[in-house]
Amino acid sequence: HGLLSDRFGRKTILNITIPLFLLSTLGCISAKNIEFFILCRFFQAISASACIVVGRSLLSDVFEPLKAQRSFAILVPLVSLSPALAPSIGGVLSIYFPWQSSFIFVLIFGILISLFVFLYLPETKSPEKRTTNLNVTTILNTFYLMLTDFKLLYYIVLIFFSTAVWWVYAAGAPLMFHKMGYSPAIIGLLYLPAVIPYIITSLIARNMLKSKS
Repeated sequence: HGLLSDRFGRKTILNITIPLFLLSTLGCISAKNIEFFILCRFFQAISASACIVVGRSLLSDVFEPLKAQRSFAILVPLVSLSPALAPSIGGVLSIYFPWQSSFIFVLIFGILISLFVFLYLPETKSPEKRTTNLNVTTILNTFYLMLTDFKLLYYIVLIFFSTAVWWVYAAGAPLMFHKMGYSPAIIGLLYLPAVIPYIITSLIARNMLKSKS
């Protein structure tokens, strides 16, 4: 998504991936077997990930480096809130409605986001700033430069392990809490405390960036 948005523009990629996400969500709602459901979930993930990648690229396009860092310090806890709020919402919906209700909620939310993107989001990657060469050699050379930059790798490793801890918890906690006898609604609420450290440290980082300006 990052390479394609560098070449064709940020909004162009969103205009393709968001409708794909909506169609995939409709597929999940109407799925009659687990195989088709998993296939739709796969395309949901591929298309939804564009919003994460392109969304962060937008900040880099619009703001100078220091302001972009401050913006990321706000964005990170908000992104971290989504996997915490989602189980809470899904847990409540599961009490009163069938399992498809979670996907209907996601579909409605996706439609609102798509309207905002189509109507109000400007293109932040102007044609003169776009990448013109996307051949395999250039891409591999770029990744080689990144993977041999030890300062960059240091920061990547920090992000990798902190994120890995969160997603291991996000994936495994429901099974653990279910065996402990908690209801889906309570399980969803138990995600919220895990996000608090992300929010606190992000706010601290933002204040530290202010002191360096």
